[in-house]
Amino acid sequence: MNIITSNQQAAIDYAISAKLDYDKVKEHEYSALVNAAKCGEALIKVKEELPYGFFVNWIENNMPVSRKQCSKYIHLFENYPSLVKPASKVTLFSRDIDVLLELAKQPADVVSEATQSGKPVTRTTLYDAKNKVAMAKAKAINDAKSYEQIQKEQDALLAKVREDLRNWKESAYSNFERGNYSDLDTVLEHVPE
Repeated sequence: MNIITSNQQAAIDYAISAKLDYDKVKEHEYSALVNAAKCGEALIKVKEELPYGFFVNWIENNMPVSRKQCSKYIHLFENYPSLVKPASKVTLFSRDIDVLLELAKQPADVVSEATQSGKPVTRTTLYDAKNKVAMAKAKAINDAKSYEQIQKEQDALLAKVREDLRNWKESAYSNFERGNYSDLDTVLEHVPE
């Protein structure tokens, strides 16, 4: 028979409480994420109704958050409209609002790389996706430089051939004018290969 001391029972109670509180935090994070996307949708509608150039001033006078934060809300809605208007099956890429906001700022190739597994995106998978895309871009740039180097070498070779041909042409005309060659066949015999 195990007897649990009062200290052990208190620790167990705190652990259970911490887990329940953590679950509530995650639930509220998701709710905050949905509300942020809804705010983004509303901001887009306000912007569409205002004359050109008035939106920034409207944000500064009417929103309790910065223009940058409003931009994040808009970006969140534009990239994840299913948060506001859920389809029959919603796939949320991450339940971590910071990761989702960071994901929303990424270019399409990073988002595609980070979400291709269909599993929720974590900070680690987002970091890995950014690195993989950056490495692929660096390789493409390196390959392009290699291509450019090959092109430069071919251009230099072509310039050398043109220079040799020009020199030969000048020499041939000079020799022909001095009477060193009697006919065209003799000139052609001296064409460099």
